Amino acid sequence: MLTMTFNNLSNEQRTITCKITGKVEFYTGATRTQFMFLTHEMALQPLESKQEVITVAADEYKNIIIGQSFLCFLVYGFINETTMSLSAMEPIHLGTPQLLLEVHT
Repeated sequence: MLTMTFNNLSNEQRTITCKITGKVEFYTGATRTQFMFLTHEMALQPLESKQEVITVAADEYKNIIIGQSFLCFLVYGFINETTMSLSAMEPIHLGTPQLLLEVHT
């Protein structure tokens, strides 16, 4: 799940348009494949705070991850009333399952 928190610190209503990108990355940070692109809009009343949760299922990236263990989510937000923008990035390391081998002789 991808949880985003929006805070309107102004005394006026604000509308935020977000572009959310999910991608698989190499350990160097170079992009391998983009697997998600969403546009999301949210209206906030003065001094209001809201959380939005977006579910990201493994089916969306499991066939393209192929040995890479990093996902990266980028969120670009544009405040419609002020033309201000902001962005955030969150890399996620996917741990590999532990492999146990037993040899019986």
